[in-house]
Amino acid sequence: MNFAGIFFILAALSPFGASHPVLKIRRALRKGGFSGAIFHRGQRGYDVFRKVENGSCNKILPLLVLRPRNSKDVSIGVKVARRKKVPISYRSGGHSYICQSIKRNSIHFDLRPMNKVQFLGWKSPESSEGYAALGPGSKWERVLEILPPSKFLYLHGQCTDVGVGGYLVGGGSNTVGTTDLLGNGVDHVLTYEMVDAKGNILLVDRQGVRRKGDAAIRRHTNETDLFYALSGTGSSYGIVTEFTYRIFRRPETLPMFVLLIIETDRDIQRIRRMSETEGLHVSLYRFQHFRRLDLTLDNLRNIVFGKAPGILRSLGGHRVDSVAAFIVDRRTMGRFTDKKIVFRALMKHKVRTTIPYRMYENAISMTDFDNYDPNLPNYEYYYHSPRERRKFGAQGVISANRWYIRDRRVFETLIFDDPTFSLYQPTKNIAKRMGCDFCYWVLVFHTSDSPIFFSNTSSAFPVKTNPNVRDVYSFDFSCNYDPRSKIEARECKKAVDYVAARMTKIAAASGEDQAQYYNTPSCHAFVPGRQMFHERYWGSNYDQLLKIKRFWDPKNIFNHCHSVGSTDEDCCVKAE
Repeated sequence: MNFAGIFFILAALSPFGASHPVLKIRRALRKGGFSGAIFHRGQRGYDVFRKVENGSCNKILPLLVLRPRNSKDVSIGVKVARRKKVPISYRSGGHSYICQSIKRNSIHFDLRPMNKVQFLGWKSPESSEGYAALGPGSKWERVLEILPPSKFLYLHGQCTDVGVGGYLVGGGSNTVGTTDLLGNGVDHVLTYEMVDAKGNILLVDRQGVRRKGDAAIRRHTNETDLFYALSGTGSSYGIVTEFTYRIFRRPETLPMFVLLIIETDRDIQRIRRMSETEGLHVSLYRFQHFRRLDLTLDNLRNIVFGKAPGILRSLGGHRVDSVAAFIVDRRTMGRFTDKKIVFRALMKHKVRTTIPYRMYENAISMTDFDNYDPNLPNYEYYYHSPRERRKFGAQGVISANRWYIRDRRVFETLIFDDPTFSLYQPTKNIAKRMGCDFCYWVLVFHTSDSPIFFSNTSSAFPVKTNPNVRDVYSFDFSCNYDPRSKIEARECKKAVDYVAARMTKIAAASGEDQAQYYNTPSCHAFVPGRQMFHERYWGSNYDQLLKIKRFWDPKNIFNHCHSVGSTDEDCCVKAE
């Protein structure tokens, strides 16, 4: 039977007629040579493969879901979408905070079948530098299994369920040590293989751009520098189908885990001085559970995380909940951070631990916390049991973060003063009142020799070290909620908007840039003094990024909420 006969049999069995636009697009894809799976609404597999890892996006229905196998498939899909004038969306891991990886009535590319992980070799037999080929659809969990961090050092997502593609094109930060040592993921991408707005398969490196299989190279100019443009702008310029990624011949150093007491700005300054003078990378975490935890044995770790702050607060007579500190010795080349070095530094700088130093040191010596691995698939693992994850699926997420803060009051307004999220506020089951099920914040201490990704400055990014970077912090505050409840979604967003407004007010009054990490974007519209999204993500780099966009994608084929060329600040998905 020929292709046309098969097509009309499928058309008769489908909910569409043979002349329906969906089936015309399917036929065009197959005729063009698309070899991957294709799913339309109502077809088995459509709901499975169109859902992303943000429950807020569950009601967004694309026209078709494509699962390409290679760059050629992606090229065919882009050409058909362009010819048929259908919007394009694309995902790797699908953890987009504002649903930018999926669009209504789009041709949606699910890149997860493109999950290549291959070690390519060392730069030379003696070199500590090597290379790996990574597909955008691979998750970091898979990469870490094939290229184990006990042997290799490289930037990766702490949430191991995150996809390689979105993580790297969004900048690629890791708050537990490796960013402080190596910079960000985009610093270590050597070559992008990608599909552009015309459907061409391109190879992009620092020297220039060439079509795959073609020796001719187009050298970069200020208005065409695609390599520069791909460094932290998401999927604004095309679909990356493979990364050549730099890795190192040494293990990733695991952090030391310590519980600290922070009551005032003086405690923050003590930690900063310790980090700056002792060569230690410090990141602080605070987790708040606002829902009743599932009391099952397989949820024991979350029960401990949820109950421990209150118990330790009562036993120690503290006024605040403890915070979790992950401390990495930046000077070591080994797998583990030496706990003796950490405890000497804590005592020297009078950083307060939840229990006395010696008791803590003895307790730690009897556990494996001196080689604590902070990686988890995603933050839902901190409050949902395995049974609940299967039942509820992906949860909604909303964020308010600031990077490279100089005025400590920007984040101290939350950690010391906020009526809900302050360390002085005991964590209670108040989900009905404020909507969020789980919230966390991360405070990162940057040192003068830290590689910094200043997307929000006038200098070309990424910037490596800056000797003037002292007393600079990054702060990420995010909350999860049940997306099935419009009330909870609305109330949680309201609580986070309130925090964002307070931080913005302080930053605006002190004249600070409101730099924001592109992989944790947010919409908090109409907050007085708030910079527009392009100012927060890219600062004065945006004019050049727009010029490059107009050259490579003049019709804005690759667009989504807060992409280069977008104009809508308040484009985030609303509770429905």
